[in-house]
Amino acid sequence: MKLVLCNLILALISMTVSAGPRVEVRVQPYVRVETSQKITLLDLVVRQNLSHEIEEELAKVILADGPSLGEQRVFKNSVIASAVREMRHEGDWVLQIPREVVVENRGYEINEAAIRQELMGRWKALCGECQIEVKGLQLPVISAEYKNTPWFLENDEKLPRGHFAQKLVLTKADGRPVIYWVNGQVEVRKKVPVLNRSLAASSRLTESDFNFEWRDMTFATDSAADTKEML
Repeated sequence: MKLVLCNLILALISMTVSAGPRVEVRVQPYVRVETSQKITLLDLVVRQNLSHEIEEELAKVILADGPSLGEQRVFKNSVIASAVREMRHEGDWVLQIPREVVVENRGYEINEAAIRQELMGRWKALCGECQIEVKGLQLPVISAEYKNTPWFLENDEKLPRGHFAQKLVLTKADGRPVIYWVNGQVEVRKKVPVLNRSLAASSRLTESDFNFEWRDMTFATDSAADTKEML
């Protein structure tokens, strides 16, 4: 019972008593930022349906400096509640705070779908008969200063075996390149001949003795035989 009451007190914080309906302001448990500038309460909340006056009040509550590029900062609910108390707000709103809030600075993130499309396009050109699947794609953490900067993936004209690391090149305004890396795993499947039954070593194969099935050929060093080569 005490735990339930404690959670209710931490979840609903209001510094004034009002006869009218209060606006519910919800703090998000995870927030992504692109820079390390100071974090305000406005950065942490869901802004939908908030009035301009409430947004102005929330922006006045400064919590701390933002995390550095690629790092996180964690705020306990008690820290956020204390900052709101110090502000002594007069707005007619109630704040809902989760147990902790994680703020992560991932900088500017390149569109993952665009990277996948680029990789798949070049690899399918190298092996049109292959089924190719990209797994565990890891995009670099890029400084927000390069947001909307033109980029391209360096093409080494090779189909990777397992793990891959592709060079991602961004072009600065002065024309100088900035290098990042895209990592992941690739699985390559091809149709290969598979025997239907056991055969003696001296038996001559016929087309009814085997079928072609999709198999993992990611680490294969040579190509699979076709029907003519099997007979």
